[in-house]
Amino acid sequence: MSYLEPMKCFVGAVILCLGLAGAALAAPLSPRPEGSAAELQELGHLAGELDKAKVPYTRESYSNLAHSHSFAYSLVASIAGKSPDRLVLVVPVDTSAAKNAQTGLSWGLEVCRKWAKVAPPLSLTVFFAGAERNTGTRTPLSSLQFLENFFPSEPAAVLILDVDESSGSLELVPVSGASITPLWLLKSWLEAFRSAGFAVQLAGSQPQIFRFDIPEKRTLAQPWFNRGFSTLLVQNSPSSQTRDTRQDFLVSLTNFMNQYSRGLPSSGDRNYIVFDAGWGAFFLPQGYYLGALLLTAFLLTLLFLVRAPKRGIDLASWRASAWQIPVSFFFLFLFLVLATSILNSLFVLRNFTSFWRYEPLPTLALKLSLTLSLYFLFFFQFRRLPLSRWSKFYSYSALFVLALETLSAAAIELSFSFYFLWALVFAVLFHLTPRRGLKILFFALAPLWFVKAVAEIFWLYPDPILTRLILISTPVGNLGFSLLLFPFLLLAHSFHYQRHQRQERNEKHRIRVLMMFWTALSAALVLLVLDLNPFQKVQAPLNWNETMNLNTRQDDLVVSSPILWDRLGARLDGRPITIPAHRQRANLALPFQGDIVETRLTSRAFLDRTVWSLNIRTFGQASNLQILLNADNPVVVYDCNFPFQLENASKRVRIFIGANPPQNLDLRMTLAQDARAQLDLDFDFSPSPHVVQLRTERFQVRSTLRVHDKIRLKP
Repeated sequence: MSYLEPMKCFVGAVILCLGLAGAALAAPLSPRPEGSAAELQELGHLAGELDKAKVPYTRESYSNLAHSHSFAYSLVASIAGKSPDRLVLVVPVDTSAAKNAQTGLSWGLEVCRKWAKVAPPLSLTVFFAGAERNTGTRTPLSSLQFLENFFPSEPAAVLILDVDESSGSLELVPVSGASITPLWLLKSWLEAFRSAGFAVQLAGSQPQIFRFDIPEKRTLAQPWFNRGFSTLLVQNSPSSQTRDTRQDFLVSLTNFMNQYSRGLPSSGDRNYIVFDAGWGAFFLPQGYYLGALLLTAFLLTLLFLVRAPKRGIDLASWRASAWQIPVSFFFLFLFLVLATSILNSLFVLRNFTSFWRYEPLPTLALKLSLTLSLYFLFFFQFRRLPLSRWSKFYSYSALFVLALETLSAAAIELSFSFYFLWALVFAVLFHLTPRRGLKILFFALAPLWFVKAVAEIFWLYPDPILTRLILISTPVGNLGFSLLLFPFLLLAHSFHYQRHQRQERNEKHRIRVLMMFWTALSAALVLLVLDLNPFQKVQAPLNWNETMNLNTRQDDLVVSSPILWDRLGARLDGRPITIPAHRQRANLALPFQGDIVETRLTSRAFLDRTVWSLNIRTFGQASNLQILLNADNPVVVYDCNFPFQLENASKRVRIFIGANPPQNLDLRMTLAQDARAQLDLDFDFSPSPHVVQLRTERFQVRSTLRVHDKIRLKP
C-alpha cells in the first residue's frame, strides 16, 4: 500500500492550496481606493452575495456624468417593509490606506440576508457606496448621485456605517460642518447600540463647539444633511479587543426599527446640549435650555436687586474705572501674541516648526504659562499703574464680560452659549460669597466645561484645525483665546485684591512668590519643549516628493521631514542617492528615466473634423490623472469618451478621468479639423512606483510622484 502515499500527499497538497486560495479570496481587500481593482473585486463579491440572498438591487454607474467621472460603481439594495417610512444604511466600499470599512460591509450584507424574505418594521435601503471618498469637486460622489434621484414621499432617516474593526466599541459623530443630527435620532441610536452591548462614545463638546461650516469639518454625512435628511455617522472607537458584531448590529437595528414601527419623525430638535462626562450622556433639548437660560437671567437679576441695598453696589465707581476693561483685554491679547512669537522662536531654535502638531498639550501649557507670566508681571509687579484696587470692580467686570459673551454666543450658536452661562453662574456665586474657601471652589468650577472641551480638542479627540487656530494662529486664534481667558483673569484679580486690600504689608511678598512660580513653570516648560521628542517610540515622517517632466526630461526630488536627519543612506530603485546630511529639506536633481508613462497619439480625418485617439500606458498605478486641453482660440468638442467641461471662454477643456484610472487608457476626442491645441497631462502616483529604501529606521517614507506631459495636436 506504500504506492498510495505519494497520491495522498498530492491530494493533500491540492486541498491545502485550494483552502489557501479560498481564504485569500474571502479575506478583506484593503485598502480599496476608488475605482481600483480591489474595490471592483469587492463590489463584485457584494453583488454575488446579494444574488445568493435573492435581494433585488440596482447598479449605479458613474461613467456618464456631466462634470465628474469614476471607474467605480455602487449597489443599491431595496427591501420593502411593513411601514413605508425608510431607513437608509450607507456603507462606503472604497477606503483609504488607514481604513478598511470591512465591518460596515459585513453589517450591510447581514441586514440584506436577514430581511430578504421577511418584511422589516421599516422599509430599508442598503447603499453600498463606491467612490464615496473621492477627492474631486463633487465629494462624496456616490451619495451626491444617489440623492439626485432620491425623493421619498415618506419620512426617511440615514445611518452611515463607516466602521472598520469589529471591536464592539463605536463612536457616534453627530456633526458635519454646521449641520447636526436631530436629537431623536442621536438618542435612539445611542440607546439601540447600548442595548445590544456596544460601548458607545460621544464627544460631548462636538454638538456645541464644532458646529461651524469649515470645509475640513465636513464628513460623509454632509450631502445628506444638505438635503434635509436626519443623518448620523457611525465610526470606530479605539479598542484592543475584536469580536464578531454582526448579530449585535442586527439587534440594534431591530430595536431601533421597533421603536419607530409606526413611523419616523419628520423633524426634530437640532439645538441641544450634550452632557457627557464619561459615565453617560445627558441631553438638554432646546426648549428646556432656553427656559433655563431665561430663568437664570431672571434669578441673577433678582438676586442683585435684592442684595443691592445690603452690598452697596457702587455703579458710579465701576463706571469710573470701566476704561480698564478694554485696556486689560488689549494687553492680554498682546501678551498672547508675544507668547505665540516666543513659541515659534523656540520651534525654529530646535529646527522643529511643526512641534505643536505632534505635542499640542505641552505647547498649550507653555503658551498659557508664558501669557500669565507676562500678564501678572505687568499688572501686579508695576504697582504705580493707575489701576483700581477695588476687589468688587473686577468681579463686576467679569460678570459684565461673561454676560456679553453669553449673549453673543447665543446669537451665533445657541448651544455654544452653555459654556459661558455655566461660567456666569459660578462667577455670580464667586462674587456674592464672602468666604475664601467657597470663592476658590466657585473659581475652579467656573471654567469646568471649557477645560473639558480643551481636553477633548487637544487629547481625547485631537482636532488639528482648532489646535492650529488656538496655538499658532496669531490674529484670529489669539483673539478667541483672549475672549475665553479674560473673564477668569478678572476673577483672579478680584480674588487677589479681596485678600490684599487689608493686608498691603504682605502684598509685595505674595506677588514675588506668584511671579517666581509662573516664571519657574515657564522655564520648566521651555526646557521640556526643547527636549521633548515625539518620535522617540515611533518613526518620524519623511516626505519623498518627486516631480518628472517628460518634455524637458527633468526629474526633481524634494525630501522633507519635520525633524533634522543625519545620514539617510537612501536608495531609489536600488541606485544610491546622495542626500545632504543635517537637513530638514533637500532639493535634488535626479537622472531622468522616463519609463513611467508612455503615450501614443493617432488621428483620423472625418469630413471637416479630426478624431484624436490617445493611448496612455502607466507602469504603476496612478492615483489620479488630470487632462487639460488648452487652445489659443475657442474650440468646439464634438465628442469625447469622457465627461468634459469648457472653461476660459472655451479656450480650455477640462476632461474628467477619475481616480485610479486603468494602466492602459484610451482617450478619444473629436475636434474641428483646424483646431490648434495641446493636451496637458498630470499623473499623480501615491505611493510612487519607485522603490525608496533607507538605511536608518528612524523615518517612515511617504513617497509621491507627479509626472507632467505635454502633447501638441497638430492638424
